[in-house]
Amino acid sequence: MEAVLEPLAAAISAFQAARPVSATDDAVWRLEVLMPRKPDPRRIAALLEKAIEDRSLSARSMQVRRVPKVDWVARVASRTPPLRLGRYFVHGSHISAVPPGSLGLKIDAGAAFGTGLHGTTRGSLAALDRLASRATVSRTLDIGCGSGVLAVAMAKTWHRPVWAVDIDRVAAGETRANARANGVAHLIHTRCGDALCAPGISRAGPYSIIAANILEGPLRKMSSALARHLSPGGSAVLSGLLPDQAERVRARYRALGLRLRHRIEIDGWVTLLPQKPSYSAASTQQSSVSNRPSG
Repeated sequence: MEAVLEPLAAAISAFQAARPVSATDDAVWRLEVLMPRKPDPRRIAALLEKAIEDRSLSARSMQVRRVPKVDWVARVASRTPPLRLGRYFVHGSHISAVPPGSLGLKIDAGAAFGTGLHGTTRGSLAALDRLASRATVSRTLDIGCGSGVLAVAMAKTWHRPVWAVDIDRVAAGETRANARANGVAHLIHTRCGDALCAPGISRAGPYSIIAANILEGPLRKMSSALARHLSPGGSAVLSGLLPDQAERVRARYRALGLRLRHRIEIDGWVTLLPQKPSYSAASTQQSSVSNRPSG
């Protein structure tokens, strides 16, 4: 049935509307077809009868109706509440007033992940809020930037250069657009590529903060490179993890010498905040020798 209607359709969906009561009953299936212009019900019925061959299909089994025009962007915006998390106030463009003392992050729902409502994004923002009160920052990196909400947050918090990278060109484009919308386009340098292998990302390091709201597999795979690109004393914000995944990621970064400073869990999603030591033992010894008075 889908095959015979596909040439006429803009989109087709089919799903089981009711389960059979017994083994001898048939399941009831619902087929919905969106068409760019009003169809001829008789033609549709003839096509469907041909598709199912041995069964008759009456036009009464079919409903044809006009789909009303809907501004889906406006509807989503109206149903997306603002989020206040520490110093950050994440909101869509339908909200203009930012509470006093807050850093407004204007992020509209779009094709890229990250409007602030998901537990992984909220956990990442909570981690940045903790770092804001004590971290000295030179430059930061957002891996898997999506909508750019974390990149914008870091730019507005520290007013230092931010590199943002995503493997998806659409996401990289949305990060650029949101950087402009938030007045920080001059601080955010967006790249499309595979994390630390993307053009210019390695050369721009080391980074005071690396935020990576992605998945367990990539976080473990890139752990050595991520630790290497952190400045001494730098922090990582690792998110997109379920509790058991978080333990495995924590163990991996601990083996690389990063000490867990904080663990945040929101809606069953965990964000880890490991920190790189300020100096290695070798560099500490060398520093004490070089500071010894001569003679």
